[in-house]
Amino acid sequence: RPQYMTQAYVDGSVNSVAAPQGGVTSRVWVVDTTPPSMILIDVEALNDETIELTLQLNEPGTLWCAAAELSASTVSENCKGAEIQDTNVAFGSCYFETFIKGGLADSTVFRSDVHQSFYDYRIQVNHLWQKDGAGSSPLEHETGYRIFCFAEDDWHIEAENALANSINFVVPAAP
Repeated sequence: RPQYMTQAYVDGSVNSVAAPQGGVTSRVWVVDTTPPSMILIDVEALNDETIELTLQLNEPGTLWCAAAELSASTVSENCKGAEIQDTNVAFGSCYFETFIKGGLADSTVFRSDVHQSFYDYRIQVNHLWQKDGAGSSPLEHETGYRIFCFAEDDWHIEAENALANSINFVVPAAP
């Protein structure tokens, strides 16, 4: 004899994880474990001290960019391209995520919230964050810089701030 559920059970809400009274679990969030893919469309100098990057993501998320001194630069207070690292958060502001996300107090947050995939978003970079995170300096004209960008999913923000969640909802870990 085939196993089947009555339509009333199938249409009813689960209501309790321990003793489900139905088959419907609404507002389920599936964890997005794939990082967004970033596509560089264009880079342009808007003036002597501002570089504009045009980027796209393949899914909604957030984009950040930052400029670093070239490795051959004699300036020592700013992070150089070769000093950006991803192994030690405690090393200072040359840790890639901290460096690229910048600091509001130092005018080094250059970001864009991406709400639509494969749509052009522009980020203007015009300051360098100092290694110690205590200040910034404007970009100099006629100077080469290395630009770093970072993209992050926003699914965890959307899931946490949803108007209603499933009874099985668990707050997702940040990426």
